[in-house]
Amino acid sequence: MKNNIKITTFLICLLCTITAIAQQNLIPKPQQMRLESENLDLSKGVWIKKTDKTLSNEHELLSQVFKSWNVNQLKKKSKRIPTVSLNIVPHLEGKEESYNLLVNANEINITAKTTKGIFYGIQTLRQFDIENKRIQFVSIQDEPAFSWRAFLIDVGRNFQPMDMIKEQIDIMSKYKLNVLHFHFTEDIAWRLQSDKYPGLTDASVMTRWKGQYYTTEDFKDLIKYCKERHITFLPEIDMPGHSAAFKRYFGVDMQSDSGIMYIKDLLAEFRSNFPELEIFHIGGDEVKITNKNFMPEITRFVENLGFKKTIGWDPGSNLEPQTIRQMWMGG
Repeated sequence: MKNNIKITTFLICLLCTITAIAQQNLIPKPQQMRLESENLDLSKGVWIKKTDKTLSNEHELLSQVFKSWNVNQLKKKSKRIPTVSLNIVPHLEGKEESYNLLVNANEINITAKTTKGIFYGIQTLRQFDIENKRIQFVSIQDEPAFSWRAFLIDVGRNFQPMDMIKEQIDIMSKYKLNVLHFHFTEDIAWRLQSDKYPGLTDASVMTRWKGQYYTTEDFKDLIKYCKERHITFLPEIDMPGHSAAFKRYFGVDMQSDSGIMYIKDLLAEFRSNFPELEIFHIGGDEVKITNKNFMPEITRFVENLGFKKTIGWDPGSNLEPQTIRQMWMGG
């Protein structure tokens, strides 16, 4: 009998240890996390306390988390069930995206400086393992180690349908990535609708995934979809290299006087269609510069369109000093 008790005790301790280890497998790993041995029982449901109308999207996301755990959400507060609350505290210590997550005997509480922090706290919460509708007590203080956490999609080379892109955006938000770098022009194809030059997206101008491109409404949808998940949409029109599709349609090199006129038309149209965007990637990689004035002139033009920042590849063309360098090659 004593041996059976010892074995049972050992197994219980082992299960507790496994649970604790599992809870530590959060991506990305929080800056500070203290796990406790006790668990909060969610089997009778939870009451979500809603006090901030600006967090309606985040409350809906929180609701989806409990639905995925098959935990009931009660409409009235009860002493017998845990309270779940989201709170913005502007003077909280840490970076803009910092948050605190607390699970104890009475509540699940996420506190953050901004809506972004609340969103990231929920993303951490949803990664927790729920066994028999129980969640382990925990105290987390977290903030991102890097301000720029990007994912690049090259749809210029290989077209991706909207549902596939949105699936990737959802995964990005789950792991707190915050920049979608959208490379949509290439030697292969120019993949954004142009009202002024509609033939630019004609199948005859493309060498792969012919005739596949994104409409203006598609782009607006992606920008909105990213914004709802606190992701910055970073569009890239690669200039003056990677522009064979441009040359096939217009019949001129982008660095020529005529080419500069056409690309300015396209940039102005882009800005008119998407005025909410603040940063713009001007490319600049893997190209022989035949017109040294091209990049400085295009950079000034883009800045005059109202973009706050330009980004370009390094090594690359003769970028202006104020353009942020994005390194793509070692050495």
